[in-house]
Amino acid sequence: MDMEHYVFLVLMFLVSTLINVTAAGYIALQLGRFVWMNLLTDPHFRGLHHELQANAAKGKPERG
Repeated sequence: MDMEHYVFLVLMFLVSTLINVTAAGYIALQLGRFVWMNLLTDPHFRGLHHELQANAAKGKPERG
């Protein structure tokens, strides 16, 4: 093989690695955002479990 083939293969390897890292980073950010939004609406995480217990005693349904 000529030197151009090796250079082309190395460049394609770098490009594919960049694409995979970018896609993995995007997916990780979306997953983190999804988890964070779910935690924001979780009353146990926000320290509102005492309100849930009070509402359960009054017969009110949970928020969410």
